[in-house]
Amino acid sequence: MNKNIITLFDGKNIETWGSLKEVCNVYNLSHGYLMRLKFPFVYKGVLFMKNEFKKTNNIEFNNPKEIFLKGYKGTNMLEDYTKKYYSEG
Repeated sequence: MNKNIITLFDGKNIETWGSLKEVCNVYNLSHGYLMRLKFPFVYKGVLFMKNEFKKTNNIEFNNPKEIFLKGYKGTNMLEDYTKKYYSEG
């Protein structure tokens, strides 16, 4: 069973995948290139993150962003990314 999931964020949509290879096959991306990059990384305007897959989770979140950023404690990665690539003006 997969211990990690790949999360993609393009500024508006969040997708989760079982493996980087699946992402590359569906979106016709270079798996050989992407697998050498250290997570998290930005490629073609999409933020790629690796998150631990948990079967059960009894944690309650007040803010949906906390779910996405869990595992990247102490960072504002999503906010920084959104401001950098999707700020208006």
